Amino acid sequence: MTRFLKDSPELLEKLAQVDIVYTDLDGTLLGRGGTLLIDGEGNPDFNTAATVVAANKAGLPIVPVTGRSCAQLTEITRMCGWTDYIAEAGAIRSYFDGKERTFMFDIPEWNSELKRQLITKTPIEIIREHGVVERLMEAFPGCIEYHTPWDVHRDATEVLRGFLNRQAALELLDEIDLPLSLIDNGVIHPRLHTLKASDEPIRAYHLTPAGVSKRRAIALDLEYRGIDPSRAIMIGDAPSDMLCAEVVSVSILVENALRSPGIDKRIDNIENTAIVEGFAGDGWSRVINEVLSNF
Repeated sequence: MTRFLKDSPELLEKLAQVDIVYTDLDGTLLGRGGTLLIDGEGNPDFNTAATVVAANKAGLPIVPVTGRSCAQLTEITRMCGWTDYIAEAGAIRSYFDGKERTFMFDIPEWNSELKRQLITKTPIEIIREHGVVERLMEAFPGCIEYHTPWDVHRDATEVLRGFLNRQAALELLDEIDLPLSLIDNGVIHPRLHTLKASDEPIRAYHLTPAGVSKRRAIALDLEYRGIDPSRAIMIGDAPSDMLCAEVVSVSILVENALRSPGIDKRIDNIENTAIVEGFAGDGWSRVINEVLSNF
């Protein structure tokens, strides 16, 4: 049986002790098409935006943790009234002090030779020099493509979409002389794509330097801020968000996360993870309002 937040008094109690919220964006805070001003069903609505305002008024820190690029996140955080973010699936942390924005790369498993190259190149330039995406497309024809328009202006990771045998894809990556990972970011519903017809759901993938993850970035951010993990939560909609339960008090997935096959069973195996009723921003708002009731 799927664990729902409303039926988990021990998790609800932890929401009364929150000092910071980490959140995914697409499919979590943002609804269809990456839109804020709609409800979970895609109808025009300002409830989620009103919850953002309420959190800002209360002084509740909210940090986006997402696969989006720094260029996109700098604008999103500015419009939401926030300052900091974690970009590109955890590869980059960015902080704004009111005057200047700083960026911190985390590429933990590349060797010293590769890291020396980072003095003059970005991680994504090195990945592209190795032709990694082209090799995936050749090995899985019609099954993978760039996740446009979110694939532009990136510094550390590639964002792709399609339906892959992930184990086979990882075996292919092992043949490349560059430590890489392929992160499954859940089921998506692109309006346009060039993928071949399939009964498999289309998923978003992040091709990252090995060791990069949202949970690692959150752990580093909490250490940087001096906040105990027991005072932090994560809200998301994908397996990579659920795994952040390792470094926060509670990891909560909005209801549309259940569209990913098998995720309900995975949730049941992690004690501090639950589903909140409500799709995308509707579920997100429920969690934030629960936090605010005790903040």
